[in-house]
Amino acid sequence: MNNILVEVSNLSSKSKKKYIYKDINFKVSDGEVIGLLGHNGAGKSTMLRNIANLEIPQIGEVFINGQKNDINQLNKNIILIPDDIILFKNLSIKQNFEIVSANHKFDQVFYKEYMNKIKLKDDDIINQLSKGNQEIAQLIMFLALDVKVVMLDEPFSAIDIFRREIIIKMLIDISLKKDKCIIITTHLINEIEGVLTRIVYLHETEIIFDQEMDQIRQEADTLF
Repeated sequence: MNNILVEVSNLSSKSKKKYIYKDINFKVSDGEVIGLLGHNGAGKSTMLRNIANLEIPQIGEVFINGQKNDINQLNKNIILIPDDIILFKNLSIKQNFEIVSANHKFDQVFYKEYMNKIKLKDDDIINQLSKGNQEIAQLIMFLALDVKVVMLDEPFSAIDIFRREIIIKMLIDISLKKDKCIIITTHLINEIEGVLTRIVYLHETEIIFDQEMDQIRQEADTLF
C-alpha cells in the first residue's frame, strides 16, 4: 500500500473577500508525479504555498508525511521551488548550495552529474549567469535535497528547449525514488506529459478534474 505524503483537507483560501479556492480535498502518495493545472488566477501557486507551509490558509489543514503543518515549525520533508530566483545573487553556486542544504541531507552524485551536464561550475557567481542558467542552477540545488515532497512552480519559464530536456530527465530521476512525490504547476503541459502520473485541475474555486494519466492516455493519444 502506498504511503500518503501529502493530504489536503477542506482547504480554503481567500483574496480579500473572494475565495481563490474552497473546500479542496486531495491526497498524493509516494511515487506520484502530479500536474496541478488551471488558468491564471486559479490558485495553483497559492495552493503550493499553503502545502509548503509558507502561507496560512483561511480554512483547512495540510499534512506532510502524516505531520500537520505548523507555521512555527520547519518541515524538512518538503521543498517548494518557486518560479523566481531566490538565491543570493552575489554569491557563488557552491556558497548558495551550502546555504540551501544546511538543514538537509543531499545527493552529491545528483548535484555533480547535472552541474556537469549544464556545464556549470561551483565558483560561478549567480548574477553573472544568464536567467536560464540561474533557474536551472537553483533547480539542481533544490532537487538534490533529500526530501519527501518536491514542488515546482512553473519550472520552465526562462529555460530553453535543450535545458528543458535536462529538467525532465532530473524529474524522472527524482520520480524513480519511490519514497518521494512531485507536484508541478506549468502552462507547458506538453513538455512534461510523459513524466506525469496524474492530473489535478483547478477551476473556479474547486477541483473539477482529478485523473490518472494511464486512464487519460487510454482515452486519447495525447493530452492536447
